[in-house]
Amino acid sequence: MPLDLKSEKLNIYVTESFFETSESLLRAWRKDSPTDFNLELIRPNTFKENINNLTSIDLIILEDTRRIKWIEEKKPEIMSNPIAKNSLVLVTNINEGFFFDEFHKDDFLYRLSDSHFTISDPISNYLGYLSKEVLVSLNIWTDIKENLILNHSNSKNLKYLERSFARVSIAYYSEVIRNPHIRIIHRIDKELHKNIIPTYRAIAFNQKRTTVDFFEWLKGVKANKIIKSYGFLK
Repeated sequence: MPLDLKSEKLNIYVTESFFETSESLLRAWRKDSPTDFNLELIRPNTFKENINNLTSIDLIILEDTRRIKWIEEKKPEIMSNPIAKNSLVLVTNINEGFFFDEFHKDDFLYRLSDSHFTISDPISNYLGYLSKEVLVSLNIWTDIKENLILNHSNSKNLKYLERSFARVSIAYYSEVIRNPHIRIIHRIDKELHKNIIPTYRAIAFNQKRTTVDFFEWLKGVKANKIIKSYGFLK
């Protein structure tokens, strides 16, 4: 008896910074496949519970190397493949007169250290973890943490900038290139810091036909074109 793909639902969990991209990917994939899907956001407080309960998850997409390592140690039978790369940028409100001056880097760092910063929570959020690493490396973490605003999500940071509740933040490039209210001050690269390239991996937890089909489809040209359109690199 042939497999009825319509009876299978693909359960996918993705990280916040890849959620909108995943929606577009699944819409495109759905045109070629009759399989229904359920797309969920990875929530830090239930992450390990969801991974342990494999009946509720088929595939995840995330960039957090700490969690990827935990998964690989706990579930060595998984299939894992890198599908996208991102970059970190310093950002501000579009109306702020804040610019990077490569000829006066010390002055620039001083202005950064004297600014109201907002970042994601370094404990629960991978972008927050990377942001703290950058600020510590630039020797301004101690100066800014007194006035630092920690948010539980990347999107909340951008809302704070849009409303001028904070002046500067660190964001993923893919999350700001379509935002008309946010301006990129500078990419966090070798001029400021070692280049950080978060890599997103698709991780399949079973060998169901629908899971494998989507996992393989993510490696293809059509998926790559969609991923690049959101500011990611392959």
